[in-house]
Amino acid sequence: MKTILRSTLLGAVLLLSACNYLGGDQTRIKRASEALTKGDYNAAVIDLRAVTDKDPSNKQAQMLLLKAHLQRGDMEAAQAAYDSAAKASATPLELAEAKARLLAGRGKLQELFDSIDAGSSGFEEPTRSLYRAHALLGLGRPMDALALYDQLLAAHPDLTDARLRAAESHIQLGRPELALEQLQLAVKDAPQSAESWTIYAGLLQSLGRLDEARDAREHALALAPGQLTYGQYVTLISNAFMVALQSGDTAAAAALQKTLAAFSPRGALTRLYAAELELAVGETAKAVSDLTSLAADVPEFAQVHSALIAGLLEKESYELALRQLDGLAKISGTGSRVEAARIPIKTAAETPRDTPKHAIAVASAHIYLSEPHLARRVIANVLNANPDSIELAASGIGLDLQSGLRARGLDKARTLAAAKPQDTMVLGIFGEALKVNNKHAEAADVYEQSWLLKPNAQVAVEISRARRDAGLADSTEPLRRWLQREPRDPVIRLLLADAEATLGNSDKAIVEYEQVLKAAPNQTLALNNLAVIYGERGDARGLILAKRAWEGAPKAPLVIDTYAWLLARSGDAAAAKPLLEQAIAMAPGVPEMRYHYAEVLAATGDRAGAKRWLDEALRGGVVLSGRDAALKLRESLMQ
Repeated sequence: MKTILRSTLLGAVLLLSACNYLGGDQTRIKRASEALTKGDYNAAVIDLRAVTDKDPSNKQAQMLLLKAHLQRGDMEAAQAAYDSAAKASATPLELAEAKARLLAGRGKLQELFDSIDAGSSGFEEPTRSLYRAHALLGLGRPMDALALYDQLLAAHPDLTDARLRAAESHIQLGRPELALEQLQLAVKDAPQSAESWTIYAGLLQSLGRLDEARDAREHALALAPGQLTYGQYVTLISNAFMVALQSGDTAAAAALQKTLAAFSPRGALTRLYAAELELAVGETAKAVSDLTSLAADVPEFAQVHSALIAGLLEKESYELALRQLDGLAKISGTGSRVEAARIPIKTAAETPRDTPKHAIAVASAHIYLSEPHLARRVIANVLNANPDSIELAASGIGLDLQSGLRARGLDKARTLAAAKPQDTMVLGIFGEALKVNNKHAEAADVYEQSWLLKPNAQVAVEISRARRDAGLADSTEPLRRWLQREPRDPVIRLLLADAEATLGNSDKAIVEYEQVLKAAPNQTLALNNLAVIYGERGDARGLILAKRAWEGAPKAPLVIDTYAWLLARSGDAAAAKPLLEQAIAMAPGVPEMRYHYAEVLAATGDRAGAKRWLDEALRGGVVLSGRDAALKLRESLMQ
């Protein structure tokens, strides 16, 4: 009996030791820290809650729990963890960043800004200035934020967060080139920053630099676990998934869906992407079944309903697709791209299947539903049965170009043009493919061939634009050529006037604008642009024309800008100031407006403000109309 008792006690001791080893507080905290590093925020929360429920005063666990909730994006839980950490003797300095993230996450940016200005945020420099700039950026004041970021980077060039937000400020101000410079520095100086690569990939994608965007996104995905918040990581995976799917790379899309499923196995997005893959590989019936179930579970998730409609189109269930579209319109609004799918769906329902018209209708609906990969498949399948259909071939090429498959689209277009050299529709799509691939001189030659076959205004415009983009001489000649045929064409004459003005041929531009206004006295663009030319020459007619343009289009920011600038030039800077503020609020990315506002501020005695706005207008060597005058103003402000 004693031996049995001794063995039982020994077993209890060993069991207690194992429990301490497997689930002791320090073991759990260490395991949670490792989970945070790997990006497994849910696992970290489980371990940390086990510690804090037993010992609420454990500051280390409370601080890690706060971080975990913030990374998960659960602001309510993060607030509770913040309060618990404060009770566990966490200092204001230790809690400062978490408090800022909480306020930002709840949209309380003004409160964040006020707390920093009042000195109650708990931050020390340079973090104080950094978060002050973050608040300004979030409040829609990118210029003020950028001024702070510039100061920070001058003193701390390795402050990656400031560089990233400076890039975002430039993006908000409509200056992608300057944003790109900052992001290139960020990924060079901080190559292990997932957020740097994420923002860089997004900008490259928007600029059409798709191969570079893909590489940057791969860097971001490799670094993301443990760095990005749950929301940031899901967004990154989602963007990469859609790019892969729409380009036809189902293997890459499947790998991304698997990554998403690893930490959100039954999440709505995980299930949606699984169904999208089923559609992509032709498992239509299963996809429709899965999407129908998902739509019932998340009825307000518009993307699910959109994919379901696409699946119903693949099943040729047009009436069901239209009924789903009615429901989706209530979620996304009748003016959306999805609502625009109604006409092609009706056309598909009324058109014999396996015909070019039917295929183009279905493909058009898929495009509106953001499913270009399905559109390409529809076109390709019917093109196999109708190899001589130029309309189908052109549609397939257009889809390749829209989906970022530029080289493939160009190869197809070149082959088609070689087979159909006398077809103006083929030449048009060939010219477009050349432009998308930045082969503008060759595009100009192709459009010239089309002109010889069938002269028209659109071809004249395309030749002119291709010559301009290629840097060739006589870019306006094709427009003049058309006007010799149709001298009363007001659209082409206005385009010619604008082109001459852009080239600096103001005398020629005046002649053309006056011709336009002779035929259409209230043509807003002609009034505005002619007013600019007269204003630059100091001609009093400029203000008269600008006022007429403004009276006709009082909500157009460029028109407001012209009128306000000429008002200021005439001596009425006080009246110009609110007008320019209105214009800049509507179009913050136009450097000329900042220059004009600087002139107004200088005229009203605000030299410091004028200098700041002028520096912004001239930042990065932007091409600025009236640059000489702007530089002269800057020189006077420096005195």
